[in-house]
Amino acid sequence: MNRVEGCSKIIYFYLQQIEKNIHNIEKYYASFFIVDDIFVNDGSGKTKLNKYLFGKQNNLVTNEVIMINNMIDEALETIKKTINDVLSVHNSFEEEHLKTLFLNDVKFLKDIEDIFLSESLPKNKKENDIKVIKKLISFKNRLHNYRYYVQMFETKSLNQFINNLSLEDSINNVILFEIIDSFGLQLEELKKILKEFNDIKIEQRKINDFDFLVPSLELHKRQVQSFEYKEGKYKVFLTYNMDFKFKKKLMINIPYLENIVYTLINQSCIDLIKREYQGVKFHKSIDVSVKKVGRKIHLIVRNNGFERKHIDSLFEYEEDNKYIIETANLANDMGIELKIKTTNQEGMEYTLIL
Repeated sequence: MNRVEGCSKIIYFYLQQIEKNIHNIEKYYASFFIVDDIFVNDGSGKTKLNKYLFGKQNNLVTNEVIMINNMIDEALETIKKTINDVLSVHNSFEEEHLKTLFLNDVKFLKDIEDIFLSESLPKNKKENDIKVIKKLISFKNRLHNYRYYVQMFETKSLNQFINNLSLEDSINNVILFEIIDSFGLQLEELKKILKEFNDIKIEQRKINDFDFLVPSLELHKRQVQSFEYKEGKYKVFLTYNMDFKFKKKLMINIPYLENIVYTLINQSCIDLIKREYQGVKFHKSIDVSVKKVGRKIHLIVRNNGFERKHIDSLFEYEEDNKYIIETANLANDMGIELKIKTTNQEGMEYTLIL
């Protein structure tokens, strides 16, 4: 397992550097909550947002985010090279998606195992290499989870919203305080990731409700109202109901579950946009809910968008399927089932069975 140890050391190095960047961002966020600084007088006695301050701090945060994403890319590149190194002693395994680590983990491992079965190498060699690759894939999913958090506390989209405010909106107290509240929700996400840097592994935690999802869902609700896709912006409405408690506590990987909900919401946004591409004008909506079915807990993300009649096509290596493939990978890591189906009312329903 020397390759795993070498790879993990490099990843830890990048994570230590990233942690420093995140602490810098935390300091920049402090400026978003100093009332005397974030509001200015518009000259007529009315209070409006200090766009200059928000723009200045956004530039600082954005620079840190760029560095973080670059380091995550470097860490992922290390994983890719290590996997290629492991595979180099076996029959050639040339897959286009391996170049970017855009993998369906289960299919990828099955393909590798099939190749290993056809070889005459010692059994212990094959078994050891499979263990190494599984560990490296686990590292890859962990790094994608860090990327999720970075997307949750970047300030670019909020800053764009602020810059596009009309004069009337820039003095609207409801809008102003919702903006400040949004920065507060993002700050909470930033603090979450700082707690996740102790180990590449994620500890499972006992839960008896999904209240921990509410802050991130509230942030998603605001973000999808200006969802960007192929240089276009679309207004999507998100509702959620997490008001459900279960008697028997579940052991759950909370960071991965949050990430999965995020990816399924993004996938739902794409479903909605694709339906609009068909010339249909409609109220684009996503609903996130939880219910008990028998002895299982179902976490459901439902939308009224484009129906995919052939569910298997969602797992093909296409850019628009990245959210489903990432969801499947994380669900597999968590040992939970992902069920996908069309709905009678038009649209898609994605269910996590815990």
